[in-house]
Amino acid sequence: MVPILSVDSLSKRYKNVSALNKLSFNVNKGEVLGILGPNGSGKTTLLSIILGVRKACSGTFNWFGENYTHNINKRIGALLEVPYFYPYLSVKRNMEITAINRNCTTDEIYQAIEQVELTEKLNHPVYTLSLGMKQRLAIAQTLVGNPPVLVFDEPTNGLDPEGIAFVRRLIRQQHENGKTIIIASHNLDEIQRVCTHVIILKNGQSIANGKVDELLKLKQIVQVETDKVEGLKAIVANNPNFKIIDSYSEGITISVADNEAIKLLNEQLTDKNIVPKLFEIRQPSLEEIFLDQVAK
Repeated sequence: MVPILSVDSLSKRYKNVSALNKLSFNVNKGEVLGILGPNGSGKTTLLSIILGVRKACSGTFNWFGENYTHNINKRIGALLEVPYFYPYLSVKRNMEITAINRNCTTDEIYQAIEQVELTEKLNHPVYTLSLGMKQRLAIAQTLVGNPPVLVFDEPTNGLDPEGIAFVRRLIRQQHENGKTIIIASHNLDEIQRVCTHVIILKNGQSIANGKVDELLKLKQIVQVETDKVEGLKAIVANNPNFKIIDSYSEGITISVADNEAIKLLNEQLTDKNIVPKLFEIRQPSLEEIFLDQVAK
């Protein structure tokens, strides 16, 4: 099966800063890929390159098995960084302009507007919309023409919990409709909820890449609380099998590789006469996997 998107050794530098460093990955049809990374890791640079906004210094990428041309953008609905509207024009007129720019008929805007539940605002000027409604409008623009691929850069940025939940439902609906979706986001909880795959970037390189459920099985999380927190921290700090991913006054949260590491931790606590008040073992969240990876 030909990947929807194939990225091969993509690199980008800004003077002395390496934004992307020989990055390679594939996105297959029907996947929802979450792109994660701390600020400056290359997320937005990556999206801008694969959408033709910026040029890479080296490496290649292709969409649908074809070399990139601007005509390919007609098959991709994209929300990159801050959306642009004509604030004094109506929602309908803004959408009509989007349809014209995408070589679609203006009749195609109504389905997109309905999907984001803005039909009642169709004749309202954009400047009268709330932030959440403007974000819905931006997503509606990506849906015009029913493109098979959607690309979102921080789609829930600045939204309240209700707005975040709406965008989450919308992304799930588009996935169920067969769309391939790529999302760059700081919201790790949302990525875990909606994505099938994830790639974690650090300094422009991939440090973890795979199915979300498989990545969550790579580590185990142990939360330990005790009256001897400093002694506990000393044990963990002196052993490469353990990594602290959170620390608080009563205890620490540790990333461990396997059950053998947990057994070793128990033995060392006993040797140091440290009695846990809490010793909880669980599967990590995507946020904890992220913190574990970027701390390396």
